[in-house]
Amino acid sequence: MGFEVGSLTLIMVILGLSAIGKLLGPDEATTLVPDVLESMPYAYKRAIVQSIASVELLLGVLVFPRGTRRYSLPGIFVMSLLFAVVAVIQMAGGDSDCGCFGVFQMLNTPVVRAAAIMSLMIGSVVHLLRQREDSNAE
Repeated sequence: MGFEVGSLTLIMVILGLSAIGKLLGPDEATTLVPDVLESMPYAYKRAIVQSIASVELLLGVLVFPRGTRRYSLPGIFVMSLLFAVVAVIQMAGGDSDCGCFGVFQMLNTPVVRAAAIMSLMIGSVVHLLRQREDSNAE
């Protein structure tokens, strides 16, 4: 029980910090929008960032209740996988600031970003597998 609560809390904290940072300062997080969409108007980029933050906040809240966990964990995995792809593209382009945590600039480093993405991916997969084992045991 201790591992489950601790790892779910970590997932919730990462998603919460990321979402709140983006909602408080969407201007700092517009670097999340890939350079491919450079010609997109700034207002649209800001709307994309705010939408991403809203989804993160929703998934972070839904990960704790046992009844909604089976829906939120796959979403968390897919989102962290997409973030990993964006991070690799940005790092290949020489951009070290992802804007992943919005106004929390001290967290927008490659090491913290990699740790957060890996924690979300591993945590969601482990909990999905444990949930599957629990349902098979019943």
